[in-house]
Amino acid sequence: MDLKEIQKELEEKSKALSDAHAKVQSQAAQEKATLTQQATERYAQERAKQKEASERAAKRKQEEQEAEAKRIREEKAKEVEVELAENRKKEEIAKEQALKEELERKRIEAEYTEELQRKAEADALVINNPSEVIVPNPMARFLQHAPE
Repeated sequence: MDLKEIQKELEEKSKALSDAHAKVQSQAAQEKATLTQQATERYAQERAKQKEASERAAKRKQEEQEAEAKRIREEKAKEVEVELAENRKKEEIAKEQALKEELERKRIEAEYTEELQRKAEADALVINNPSEVIVPNPMARFLQHAPE
């Protein structure tokens, strides 16, 4: 073998090694790019999951706040309703009391009117027939008829 052939063979082997090295570097660069892409995608997926979880938590918190606000509004409405019912009862009791007082006043007026009417009738009897005066006291009645 000749020096030129050895040199040519070495150059071919060197070229083959360079080609193989370039190919390995290219594959390594592709794998690195693929891994970087996958890592970026995983990071984006994790961020999306975190964002989604955060949004769900925010939505859940908002729903809880809305439910609490609704519960408070319903409690206030019930309190107002109870207060209105109590006020109506108080008004009814006051009306009933006023009606009872009015009836009592009318009963007293009627009794007083009857008493006045009896006195007027008694006075009329005395005026019309003075000897027949009605005296409620038995002793006074006896003395009325006693001789003088």
